[in-house]
Amino acid sequence: MLSEQENRLSDEELREEILVMMLAGTDTSAVSIGYTLLLLAKYPEIQERAYNEIVKHLGNTDRLLQSEDVMAFEYLNNVVKESLRLFPPVPLLVRNSGDAETTLPSGPTLPSRTTVFISVWGMHRDPKYWGPNAECFDPDRFCDKELNVLSFSLGRRNCIGYKYAMQSVKIAVASILRHYKVVGVPEAIPVPTIDSTYSIMLRSMDDFKISLEKR
Repeated sequence: MLSEQENRLSDEELREEILVMMLAGTDTSAVSIGYTLLLLAKYPEIQERAYNEIVKHLGNTDRLLQSEDVMAFEYLNNVVKESLRLFPPVPLLVRNSGDAETTLPSGPTLPSRTTVFISVWGMHRDPKYWGPNAECFDPDRFCDKELNVLSFSLGRRNCIGYKYAMQSVKIAVASILRHYKVVGVPEAIPVPTIDSTYSIMLRSMDDFKISLEKR
């Protein structure tokens, strides 16, 4: 293929990549937005911090959000990352070990062409990596810039629409918070309870039902 020979995409390959990014990214972004709003409804004090950050940056203007605005929303970025950590739209990744044996850093060796299932859900809630409060909804943990979520995978096989998805989720959430308060039953403990089901993607069993109040 042209991409292999010259390290660039042909028009056909570029078209296919764009279609994958736009079509596959729509549902995952919608799920991410849904879980983020549900969590903000459960934790109004976190919602208020995110709202105050938006208002502080935008003031009383009603202009459309720009990419530079989204980059300025540091706390909102942490909120979205924490939502993706606890409720990744794709909680399970499947990879093939390739044609040669692969020795993992932990010691075991995988035979060639081994199918590997990676539990993003489990890794995101492992106290070994996230501390004793791994099950808690705590956006402040991402003040540590070294931390990252695996919701879009990492490395050579990471999601091509990662930046597009993150931008679209933050724009959607910020646009809602500017004009509406997300209302729900406050969670009494820092560990959120959202009944979910998994079929291709993770989804809330109540279809992300929330209430909005005009600010």
